[in-house]
Amino acid sequence: MTRIPILLAVLFLFLAYLLPSRGSADTISPEGAFLAPLEVTEPPAWALQRGKDEIVRNLDRLLWGSHSAMVASRDVLRRYGGGEILAPEILGRLEALGDSDPIAIAKLIAVLADEDPSVSGQLDEFIYRAHSPSALVTMAALRALAFHPDDRAIHGILARLNDVDLQVRDVARAALVKRMQAGDIRARDVLLDELESSEEDPDLGFVAALQDVGESERADQLLRIMRTDGDGPSSMVAWAILLRRGDQSAAEHFSEQLKSDDSAVRLTALRVLGAAGMALGDESWERIAKHGTFQEVLALGEILLRAMDDGHPAASLAESLFRDRAEDPFSQVRVPFTDALLARGSAWAAEVTRSEILTKVGARLTQTVDRVISSGGAFTGDLADVAWQRLEDEALRDVERAILLRLIAAVDPGRAADTVVSAALGRNNESAVVSASMEALLFQLGEPGLKRLQEEVSTLRGASLFVRVANEVGSPVALPVLETIVLNESMDLAVREAALDCIVLLDHGPREEVLRNVAERLPGDLFRGRARLLFWNYL
Repeated sequence: MTRIPILLAVLFLFLAYLLPSRGSADTISPEGAFLAPLEVTEPPAWALQRGKDEIVRNLDRLLWGSHSAMVASRDVLRRYGGGEILAPEILGRLEALGDSDPIAIAKLIAVLADEDPSVSGQLDEFIYRAHSPSALVTMAALRALAFHPDDRAIHGILARLNDVDLQVRDVARAALVKRMQAGDIRARDVLLDELESSEEDPDLGFVAALQDVGESERADQLLRIMRTDGDGPSSMVAWAILLRRGDQSAAEHFSEQLKSDDSAVRLTALRVLGAAGMALGDESWERIAKHGTFQEVLALGEILLRAMDDGHPAASLAESLFRDRAEDPFSQVRVPFTDALLARGSAWAAEVTRSEILTKVGARLTQTVDRVISSGGAFTGDLADVAWQRLEDEALRDVERAILLRLIAAVDPGRAADTVVSAALGRNNESAVVSASMEALLFQLGEPGLKRLQEEVSTLRGASLFVRVANEVGSPVALPVLETIVLNESMDLAVREAALDCIVLLDHGPREEVLRNVAERLPGDLFRGRARLLFWNYL
């Protein structure tokens, strides 16, 4: 008999320890302060210190924790960005470290880069660290300098543009390009100087950046020089930039490449034209569409779609070729071309998709469902009806049933909610495969799923699912149901505690009101103490 009070005490201490901030069992006064109504006008001492403590704790965890712990710490620290505590704490730690721990320094620099750029000492620290003997620290500083708005930031980049370490040099050059793209005139001039001094072997990243230089005779001259450099990558990039600038000679160049007998030359030209959003070379389209390789026809598809959308003079030819490839049952591009046509409202593609929903199985049915969901077009509602139609087949396998329900849940969550919830709860003896997949769909249903799940919270399984989904969806419509779960003294204690925690973790709504209500209505100090801790940690 004496074991029960001891176990309860241990359980209480364990649950309090799980809370993500200060305030364990020692915060409950011996006078039973938590037995009174939830009082929040005067914060306890630990709450006043919470910001400083949380920053220190998460900076510590950032330095030694696992990857997931570091990600979580970064998320917490972002909440304190722009304040008067975080930046001075980081700068103080960097000063104390000196050059002794490159890994820790690089992590701290990454966090400091998220701070307000006007923070005193931030830019000077980045410039200083850009000259570090450690490549890891240098690269972290260069990445921060790439986006700093102060013109002085470029001074930390220049010394590393020709660094003997190839990784450092690449990061420095990328940082210079980023600054130029953001409008830094000095960075633009440095980039052009570098290209003019290395015309025979230019940095490809610098060449590509010429497209962002704007009107510049120096840039145009460099492009004209580089395009004559045979078939090298710099030449190709120069031709592509000239094409986007409307250079007629570049258009003629790519049209000629599409006529080449070399498949690699044609494919490169097709990909450049697709990336540039240009529909050229219509005299070669038919030959490539009918006799080109899979990669060529796939790349050609982007150009044909551009011609169709932009009213190109050869738009009718483009549409005919695109449709032919989609209709050909032996074409390797049949699926992606049909996907594209459905997204553009093609009645033919909708009819093909309808037939596939009714007949396909396994991976082929998954392909079709993905097409409908991603299309977001006018036919999605009708195609969801087709999925419902097939679900009436009692001989349908569980795997196909789950795939079809995914389509319905994405298109019409309100209509799918009852079926998905029932399947997740195994009401019709669904297999474990179906039940597990339906649980995943519950998170996608959003509020319709929550409203249907609230009918099930009298059971342990239903209440557990409701709390999990509510925490993921974050909607305040869950608050009344969460309150009901917490107040249900016959419910499993762990589920009630999870529901209490979920109340304050929702995005908005009358969370404080609900929290006060449950704290005042529940007997004993366990939930009232937890409610107070939750209030000062989250509200």
